[in-house]
Amino acid sequence: MTSEVEFYRDSNYSITNRRFVCRGETYAIRNITSCAVYVEHPARWPGAALAVLGLFNVVAGGQLSLIGVLMVIVGLAWAMLPKNTYLVHLHTSAGERSAVSTKNSEFAFKIADAVSEAVAHGVD
Repeated sequence: MTSEVEFYRDSNYSITNRRFVCRGETYAIRNITSCAVYVEHPARWPGAALAVLGLFNVVAGGQLSLIGVLMVIVGLAWAMLPKNTYLVHLHTSAGERSAVSTKNSEFAFKIADAVSEAVAHGVD
């Protein structure tokens, strides 16, 4: 019987040729057929809509101009500041499952690469 080969480890995640432990959940590597990273983009249209309404208030002039400027600033911030969410999906014979969700793309790809490497290595 061959010992476990470690591909990644930190305080919340451990990936070996036999298992993927993710925040207390354990997935058997032998059941994982592939791994992929998907990107969820935040809804930006509400902020853009608020900014456009603010522009209408600025153009209207009068007392609405100050409110319009504030609406444009808040709307642009709302549209520009949210970050994408990166989801590490595991494909198994039982279906697809999202195992990791993070705002850090580098981390998501590091986890996905380690899982893919473990799957390719297999259980000896």
